[in-house]
Amino acid sequence: MIPKNRLKAIRQLTEKKGRQEQHRFIVESVRAVGEAASSGWKIDAVLYVSGFGSDERKNLLLTSLLDRGASLYEVSEKELEEVSNVVTSQGIVAVAEQRDIPVDEILASKRSVPVVLATDELRDPGNLGTVIRAADWFGIRGVVLGKGSVDLYNPKVVRSTVGSLFHLPVAHGVELHAFITQARAKGYKVAAADQRGEVALDRFAPEGPLVLVIGNEAHGVSPALAKSADVRINIPKFGEAESLNATAAASIILWHLASRTRA
Repeated sequence: MIPKNRLKAIRQLTEKKGRQEQHRFIVESVRAVGEAASSGWKIDAVLYVSGFGSDERKNLLLTSLLDRGASLYEVSEKELEEVSNVVTSQGIVAVAEQRDIPVDEILASKRSVPVVLATDELRDPGNLGTVIRAADWFGIRGVVLGKGSVDLYNPKVVRSTVGSLFHLPVAHGVELHAFITQARAKGYKVAAADQRGEVALDRFAPEGPLVLVIGNEAHGVSPALAKSADVRINIPKFGEAESLNATAAASIILWHLASRTRA
């Protein structure tokens, strides 16, 4: 049985204020909880419903979490629903400690594609989670979330990364102008994704490490950041669609960069 005060504290993690105060967040699904633990993220507590451990694979997961120091609580379905953010739960919710990744760590990364993705006020949780997943897929060095972007540990962001959050370094709450200055000092060039940009993506061949800035879903990269970039790149349009959303644009550009800059 879980103590009422512990359940109340975990319930508070469904809100940004609670996550900030406790420096923790919620992880759901068997796969995500397993990947968080196997990737070395600290798991404080695990809530699971009766019968969850009857499956051998799930029982092994609970055993491994217990061995890693997590507190395990068997709870009712109603109690699990109070902390869950999905319509159909897999019967397990974990509480993990947040990580504060310094941008220096990302800039110094040796991952195979020398690209860092920076988000300028990207607001939609599903979009951010999918962008992080794409960044992980293409093997870039990391993601830097500018101030004004959605909370990295929003449950929908975490869920939308499909585990990539636990593999790829992501810095959050970063002042982007200062970050760009820091990146340039490390030898990075800066490209802004801008549909009014002067260089078409298919003609863009970066030399050396690159920071790619993508912007807000409605307004794109802010004028000040776009102006500060070394180059503004656009994705050529061949059809009649008015625009691409941030997720599609980021994925297309990252594929292009990955195919041309792998170390």
